[in-house]
Amino acid sequence: DSNRIEHCLIRHGTDAFWYLNSSNYGFYYVKDNTFHLTPLMIGESVSAKELVIQNNTATDVFYRGFYITGILDYYNGDDFTGDTLHALIDNNTIEFDPDRQSYQAIYISHRNQAISNPNYVRQVTISNNTIDGSFAESSNGIVFDGNYENSSQVLDVLNNNVSDVNSVGIYIHKGLQGRVRDNTIVNAHMSKENYSNQYYDYGALEIYWSSQEIVGNSVSGSKASGIRVGLHDARVDSNTVINCGVGMYFYGESNFPTTSSVRYNNITNNYYYGIRTGGQAGQYSDPVINYNDLVSDTEYSEYYAIKHEVPSTIYDELNARLNYWGESATAEMVDGSNPKDITTIYDQYDDASLGYVNYGNFLAESGGQPVSNNTTGSLLLTDVSGTEQVNFVSGSTIYVQVTDGDRNTDENVQETI
Repeated sequence: DSNRIEHCLIRHGTDAFWYLNSSNYGFYYVKDNTFHLTPLMIGESVSAKELVIQNNTATDVFYRGFYITGILDYYNGDDFTGDTLHALIDNNTIEFDPDRQSYQAIYISHRNQAISNPNYVRQVTISNNTIDGSFAESSNGIVFDGNYENSSQVLDVLNNNVSDVNSVGIYIHKGLQGRVRDNTIVNAHMSKENYSNQYYDYGALEIYWSSQEIVGNSVSGSKASGIRVGLHDARVDSNTVINCGVGMYFYGESNFPTTSSVRYNNITNNYYYGIRTGGQAGQYSDPVINYNDLVSDTEYSEYYAIKHEVPSTIYDELNARLNYWGESATAEMVDGSNPKDITTIYDQYDDASLGYVNYGNFLAESGGQPVSNNTTGSLLLTDVSGTEQVNFVSGSTIYVQVTDGDRNTDENVQETI
């Protein structure tokens, strides 16, 4: 069964233009419509086989935009032979009325997935949407709640533009698999009078419980964190986070430690910290942080490029090698021996209960090479198993183990010294 609203002009509504309820298990299409001064769509427990919301323009929206719970069917039975159920929310423009209270421009949630028939995928794609919160009270951009960590589901959030919202720009809870790529968020958490570094504040881009790659996004002007990531184990790569309260915040739990690979990000001119790890949000945070720019001209006197709040009893060291820290911090690192207490790094040198931040192989400039290779390495003679051995029988094989952090420019490649 197909349900369609297409090529319509709908104005001056007081409630949703379309209200769905009670698991109709059908096919839904909302395309090429124009809306003005009205709330948009409410769908509760929709359980669609396919749903497309595309090419709609909505101005002076209030209350909610497209609000859909239980978006795709929990069971893929004999009535639909495909191996993927798909929802697409694409190329919509939503502008809130600045003088009226609003909530999410796009809200999507999943229902449970039947364990008796798990051999299909539920794919949700949210792409190419433009959302202007207009600084409306309580306004949010895109919110997704996957609800269940064991479902076979993929979420792609691609190339969306969100601006001027009083709360989050993009919030993803249990997206599980997929991509968060090439989104732009400008001005989030604008209800706050000042920058915030509170552990409980969501990021402008918030990802929780996910193996999604977070690549090529741009976040600026968030009064809280720019990108906040919890319970995550995939790439955080080539993003730009500038002029936020905190650049990036990584936290995790014992049942799902955060082990993100954080590389080639521009994390500059943020107010309190460039990167924060652990703390009250969740101490099981062990990202690998390499090849990033961690520089700020903030006026805050206690700025840290990295504030590491993970106890050494959980992780004894944070890998933050091969980053550019700015001229002042680099000069401090070059002067004298290393490792040592660095002004813009908060770690065990500031609190004896915490782990160290390994800032070795620090870069001379953005995208540059390490300043120098001058830290003394060590050499160990071992047997075949890697155990140290002092005496060797004539004619036996001697194994040599070399440890030299400055020379180890890539942990994944064997290098010659």
